[in-house]
Amino acid sequence: MDSPPQQYNARLGSIADLLRHRARQRGDQLAFAFVADDGQEVGWSYSELDRRAVAIGRRLAARYQPGD
Repeated sequence: MDSPPQQYNARLGSIADLLRHRARQRGDQLAFAFVADDGQEVGWSYSELDRRAVAIGRRLAARYQPGD
């Protein structure tokens, strides 16, 4: 059985900070699972989810200015 959820640490500041924290703590543990359009089940680890979030953030930052 999974361990109980840990308390969110307010010092982390953002969902990105929390995700990065979880990636360091739990690395290859399953973080997110879904069924893709082709019907295949896909699972991402905390590290993979963090990597993808960082990549999306970089693309957004390159395209938009704060406040856009």
